[in-house]
Amino acid sequence: MTIIDAMKTFIVTAQLECFVSSVDEYKSTHAVKKGLRPNFLYKNHYHTGVISKCNADIAPGESGMLQAKFILDEESVALLVVGDKIGIYEGPENKLAECNILEVCEVEPLS
Repeated sequence: MTIIDAMKTFIVTAQLECFVSSVDEYKSTHAVKKGLRPNFLYKNHYHTGVISKCNADIAPGESGMLQAKFILDEESVALLVVGDKIGIYEGPENKLAECNILEVCEVEPLS
């Protein structure tokens, strides 16, 4: 068994308040919406995930609330705190949004 095999991973569902980057900041930014599968930057590590709920698309330069599901390793889950910041990215240099974690709704083991 390798170290990676022994590492536990979790699906985290969290309520986020997001501030979408303006077109002035990033030329290729676009609306954040339900179904988008971006990378989530948390504690200097990228994690895969999906925007699972969003009442309306959040346009560039605007803010709004959404629910996201993303995968975290055991170490990152232990650090997860309401009020922390999490970034939403498409690629390493295209930051779509900066978010505040408002609520951690669910943490379930990935089987």
